[in-house]
Amino acid sequence: MAMQQTSNQYVEIGLGNDRFALPIQEIHEIIKMQPIIEIPNTPTSLLGVINLRGNVIPIVNIHSYLGMPKVPDTKMNRIIIVNYEQSMVGIVVDQVIQVTSYSQIEPLPYGAQHHDGRHASHVANVQGELINIISMDQIL
Repeated sequence: MAMQQTSNQYVEIGLGNDRFALPIQEIHEIIKMQPIIEIPNTPTSLLGVINLRGNVIPIVNIHSYLGMPKVPDTKMNRIIIVNYEQSMVGIVVDQVIQVTSYSQIEPLPYGAQHHDGRHASHVANVQGELINIISMDQIL
């Protein structure tokens, strides 16, 4: 299996007990948690919307997209505003860990990717710990 060498930057996030990384070029900004206005009769994956400086931003439950249980809200929660298909979407994460770059990025072995081809397609190997690299195109 070939290893990809890269110097791209990623924002490492915590979801439950797992660590993931998002390519920094997909991120518009990271903001503190704020009240989310629920919209009736919408899928459970849509938590609601926020008003960000006059823009209505939909907030999605990334936990449900990844098949993970939602963790209780804490003061560590953040909303990551990502650029997605000509607009912005917010995702609630349990915590933002750091901005970093990885020297070793490897594709997941056959069979380890999610059955429908979404979720992580690569992992970063950081001192023996694997961090899933996800893209909004893979999730949403």
